[in-house]
Amino acid sequence: MANRRIYEPLIFGRKMNYLIDINSWKRRALVAYLYAIVSIMIFVLLGSRSIWLLSVMFLLPFCYNNITSLCLRFGKSNIVLLILAWCFMSSYWSNWAGLVRLETLFQCFIFFTALLISEIYSPNTIFRVLRDVALLCVVLVFISLILSPSSNLSSFVAIYHHKNTTGQFLGLCTIILLFSKDVLRFKKIFILLSLSLLLLTNSTTSIIAFILAISAGYLTISITDSTRAWLHFTLSRVGYWALLFLFIQIYIFHIDILDFIYNNLSDEAITGRGILWKTMLYHAEEKIVMGFGYASVWWHDDYSEIYFTDLARTNLNWVEKLSGSDGGFVDVVLSLGLIGLFMFITFLYTILLNLLKMDDRNQRSILISLFCLITTFGITESIFLVPQNAFWFFLLLIFCMSIPIKNKNNYVC
Repeated sequence: MANRRIYEPLIFGRKMNYLIDINSWKRRALVAYLYAIVSIMIFVLLGSRSIWLLSVMFLLPFCYNNITSLCLRFGKSNIVLLILAWCFMSSYWSNWAGLVRLETLFQCFIFFTALLISEIYSPNTIFRVLRDVALLCVVLVFISLILSPSSNLSSFVAIYHHKNTTGQFLGLCTIILLFSKDVLRFKKIFILLSLSLLLLTNSTTSIIAFILAISAGYLTISITDSTRAWLHFTLSRVGYWALLFLFIQIYIFHIDILDFIYNNLSDEAITGRGILWKTMLYHAEEKIVMGFGYASVWWHDDYSEIYFTDLARTNLNWVEKLSGSDGGFVDVVLSLGLIGLFMFITFLYTILLNLLKMDDRNQRSILISLFCLITTFGITESIFLVPQNAFWFFLLLIFCMSIPIKNKNNYVC
């Protein structure tokens, strides 16, 4: 009987007194919102940016009792605030100053949404909602495969527009189900189904990212608390200085590094990404330190920096279909320069340190696994700092959830 309640969606209840319980209705409204926003991210891929403004307006009134911990969480997000400030400052040297400021404003709304969700919802509630939506995603992908069978079962795209996108979300769903601590009925069947569908996509990058992610998750479970504490202490004392030293070396030798990329990276490398990366890096060579400006490279319907390159003159039809360089770190360099890349890598490193510091082993393992999955995706996909990308929001949510807040137990839901 105790286990049966695990299968019930969080927005339903059995007691009639819930109908007059204001707090209960408040919790149900919050959970319904969380189901909605996660479902929109996974199934609709967030085509509209206005949803972030609406999310902040909806969630903010529920934090009136949590102002202190919200301010603490905000104060410990200095690396994200630094990145947002650099995005805004880049408008002063961008050819699209107004667009840069507008997109930076949307990024602020995305960050505040993630911050409010991590403050209002307990980790268990967030994981249970993710679990339910992951189950729905796997079922819908399977149904789409049955209803529209391809002549070749490999490389199918299901409900998404590309096999890599399908593979990414199936990898995400598999990890969520795999590390879920709930005793779900037929859980193993859903995991095997999700894993099988992932393999059927034939998306090499998604499969490799999934393997690395689950390896990191299980490694986190296997290490002892003393080893984890020592690892966190060592990395927190040495890591930031190592990153600073690495950035200085990259800045000093960036011309030599770019020449090495031009001469050794094949045009066909990583399914054709090589020619795109080299073209854009060559175009950005004179602005490689500070970048072209946030949102100045790709996010235009009819005009952007890529139209100034040789690739646009030789293969315009391909260029018109591009929405990114298919490389998250490359996109960061193009828009924010080496300075922005240093800030962003520091942001990723901060997430890792925060996750290592978490005491709850189950939460730590699933968040580290998702963090590794998204970061690996970012090597070959344009997901970082993209407002309409679900994985960028999940990365911000992981960061906000990992921020250490002592004795945090006054979640609204």
